[in-house]
Amino acid sequence: MSVLHDPAALKLFSDDNIVNQDISHGSEENFLNILQNLSENELYTFFDIDKCIKWIDENKFQRTALQLPDSYLNYAYFVVKHIEERLENCKLYVLADTSYRSCCVDDIAAEHAKCDSLIHFGESCLTLTSCRMPVLYILGNLPVNIELIKDFILNNEIEEENIVLVYDSSYNKHGEEIYDTLKTILNNKNVFHFPISTNHDEKRVIGRSVPKDFNDDLENVLILFIGSSDSPLLTLWMMTFVNITRGIVYDPVLNKIEFKESFAFRLLRKRLFLIEKVKDAKSIGLVIGTLGVGGHNEAIQRVRELCKTVGKKLYVFSIGKLNEAKLANFSNEIDAFILLSCPFGVMLDTHDYFKPLVCLFEAEIGLNGYKSWFAGKGWTSEFLNFINDKIDNSSCKDEVDVSLITGQIRRTDINSYKSDKECQDIQLYSANSVLSSRSWKGLDPSVRDDEDDLTIKEGIKGIGAQYASEPFDKNA
Repeated sequence: MSVLHDPAALKLFSDDNIVNQDISHGSEENFLNILQNLSENELYTFFDIDKCIKWIDENKFQRTALQLPDSYLNYAYFVVKHIEERLENCKLYVLADTSYRSCCVDDIAAEHAKCDSLIHFGESCLTLTSCRMPVLYILGNLPVNIELIKDFILNNEIEEENIVLVYDSSYNKHGEEIYDTLKTILNNKNVFHFPISTNHDEKRVIGRSVPKDFNDDLENVLILFIGSSDSPLLTLWMMTFVNITRGIVYDPVLNKIEFKESFAFRLLRKRLFLIEKVKDAKSIGLVIGTLGVGGHNEAIQRVRELCKTVGKKLYVFSIGKLNEAKLANFSNEIDAFILLSCPFGVMLDTHDYFKPLVCLFEAEIGLNGYKSWFAGKGWTSEFLNFINDKIDNSSCKDEVDVSLITGQIRRTDINSYKSDKECQDIQLYSANSVLSSRSWKGLDPSVRDDEDDLTIKEGIKGIGAQYASEPFDKNA
């Protein structure tokens, strides 16, 4: 039986998703070509249908949501058909157009269908979730040419003493085999394997388990990365571990392997500039980029506390999938934006945005007087790493600071943390308070500010060719 691929299915996502960053397997076209060339048996293995059926059957689930990324939507029929053929007592619901990013579990959409379980397909950030239902991750199973990796390493001189193995989730099933190959051909070097892990009780970095013998202070480190050279995981990893000097990047989709120099310091220095922008800002906008990551409510409360401490106005926005046009609507009132997201949602290239856009770590450095960072070790894309750290309440005292961008003096003369006997006044603003204070509210000249006539009036009657209120033309 041939597998039908519906091209129209690729368009079943919201136009809000202007910048699609969910596919990290090389170019989208090449990745889709690989899927289309897979046989039915290979697709059956790729989507791990047997594992899905076993999980649903053993747990006696009645309503299961299938969350697929945009690139997998035209295979939704294939997945549903093969699961339903062997499970009669379970209803399946396909989730598409996720609220934020497809790498995060969208349990809110699943709850709308009253599901009791969820299967997440494709690339996943594997962060601690706030999901209230059981979740099964199906990461995919793309082929890997291990002989190509072996030949490249043997034919090139590897000067580094420490080798780190990291890979995108689609190549998870080949991890141990690649690791064994590296230990064989690099037996005189230290090889560290960071396998994918969903165990949140162990030490992890971006969804990968940290080996017990790995030391963050190791020098002379090379990373062997299996995945696309523009994968968000590779970028985040090099920014997290700045001691990695260069890497070997093997892209199985393009069947290409090459050396790649680390660019982490250049990106980290740009983050220093954005941190100064946060310090200069008088009003902060917190953009909610995920509701599926555990601890997001605590993160929101922490940003509120930080802004209150340093005397900055805070506005919280929930605008769904992020793009430049949405944030531009608030560029007059907001001086800097903070994006609350999973690690893969961190925006590193923000030159198209009107105002600075930073992640929670940079906001923490800019707003918390206890923290300091100078574009070196310590950067993280996971806010759970510092969400419980102490906040410097002394920064609310009168003090003078000089902006490194404008050269002007920044003065903080607010003391929110007064003694218990002193009264603190808090004023609440409605969501439209900023809009109502604008002198220009948009292109709608038919509506006047003083228009308050809300009485019900009789509408027109008839058909388009002749309404009752129109004069009758006998010559027509």
